[in-house]
Amino acid sequence: MTFFTIRLARGTEILLFLTDDMAAWTSDATLGEFLTRRIPGLDSHHCMKGRHGGFLEVLAEGTHIAHVLEHCTLALLGSPSRDAMTIKADGFFRIYFPGLDGTSVENAFRTALDLLDEYETTRKKEAR
Repeated sequence: MTFFTIRLARGTEILLFLTDDMAAWTSDATLGEFLTRRIPGLDSHHCMKGRHGGFLEVLAEGTHIAHVLEHCTLALLGSPSRDAMTIKADGFFRIYFPGLDGTSVENAFRTALDLLDEYETTRKKEAR
C-alpha cells in the first residue's frame, strides 16, 4: 500500500507527503493495541498528555499518520517521546528528530512504515 512519499532532508528531518486519500487517515484504539504488541516502550510515551501512556490515549482519540510515525520511530530507537516534533505544512508533514543519528532514524522510520502497512493489511482482511 502506498499512501505517502517520503524525503529525508537535512539529516534527521523527514518530509512526509500524503496522497489525498490518506490525508484524512486517523488512528484508533485498535492501532494502539497492534503497535504496543510490536514496539516495546511505545506504551510509556507521554505525548501531549504529559503522562505515562498518554500517547496511547491520543491514538485512541485519533491522530494523524505522521504523529503515529513520529512516536513509532522514537520507540524503535529507544528514545523518549520528547525527542521529536511533527509539524503540518501545506500538503505535507515535517517530522524532526533532532540530535539523533540520521541513518538510525531512517531505518526506524521505514520499520514504522512497514508496521503501519501490516496493520492496514490486517484490518482489511478482517473486514472481509
